[in-house]
Amino acid sequence: MPQAQRILVVGGGPAGLTAALALTRAGHDVEIAEIESTLAPAGIGVLLQNSPLRALHSLGLAEETLAHGWPHGPVHRAAMNGHVFDTANPPSLVPGLPPSIGISRRVLADILARAVGRTGVRIRVETTVDAISSDADGALVRFSTGDSDRFDLVVGADGINSRVRHLVFPDVGEPAYAGQSIWRGRAPRPRELSEYFMYHGRGSKVGLVAISEEHLYAYVVVDMPEPGHRRGDLTDEMRAAMAGYGGWVPEIAATLEPGAELRALNALLVDDPWFRGRVLLIGDAAHATTPHISYGLGIAVEDGIVLADELTRAETVDAALSAFMARRFERARMVVDSSLQLSKWEQHPPEDMSVYGALVGRTLGALAQPI
Repeated sequence: MPQAQRILVVGGGPAGLTAALALTRAGHDVEIAEIESTLAPAGIGVLLQNSPLRALHSLGLAEETLAHGWPHGPVHRAAMNGHVFDTANPPSLVPGLPPSIGISRRVLADILARAVGRTGVRIRVETTVDAISSDADGALVRFSTGDSDRFDLVVGADGINSRVRHLVFPDVGEPAYAGQSIWRGRAPRPRELSEYFMYHGRGSKVGLVAISEEHLYAYVVVDMPEPGHRRGDLTDEMRAAMAGYGGWVPEIAATLEPGAELRALNALLVDDPWFRGRVLLIGDAAHATTPHISYGLGIAVEDGIVLADELTRAETVDAALSAFMARRFERARMVVDSSLQLSKWEQHPPEDMSVYGALVGRTLGALAQPI
């Protein structure tokens, strides 16, 4: 293992927080720079599948996540009229944990932030990076606050519109619109609705994911030729997008809480390697995906754990970064490519839609393998 490194993590989302936690526990001196005034994330809910739960378990956080979320087992796919035509039963990878957990993104962020806070990591809020100069031994960073500092390694975990990527990888293109946008909202959870339901329509689909005893996360993915991204309360529009569906959807549409949002679905995969000099991209900064297999946050959480592991194993930082890429690139590419293929099939259905479920099964089976 190289000596303890001084590491700057840019971004205080799930990727950045789990990276900071894993790196600190591995003995490194870590700081976080977060552009917002708090670590509260955008979004409403998320489904953490078996491999991300395994990753959180390695950090000692899976049980707390379960305590504040909702355990999930079967995943039901249904027609627009509510008829269930397929049920998947993913396995649990950790004894005592369910196959997946639905949880509020804000609650998950609080769990991660508390864990990082207990380590004493310094967090610079309302701060991003204005310039990075990297060499063979480290990187000099100029912050948006005007001060500068030098680090052995800079980890860009600042999301799909990463400032670090723009500075250090200026040749990388912008995220590409996938042809679909998503409404997200929250509703009270009916007591009987305890499992994940996905309803497929023509040109749209609806998902219902319990995230606590009291609430569920609802989403509507809709084919849109132009990216949908508008601010304000769009609950009535989301409710209209759910019209015509059967099953649980009418009840949930009627009880949607104010605050629904609309976002475009974009994707990006930075070519191997994700590092230049002593600057590394992780999470959505390196591999932003659409949510079709519910794995974007999951694979971002894995990144920091693998980075800490490789910094412990390797003789040098450069060797650790190369080993990190050997473990991460193909896995991330599988998530991005599979998700985009599912998006394309939703927009242009093949004659035999059984390929959809088959691809989901193959991808999740591969992702269940050790990271």
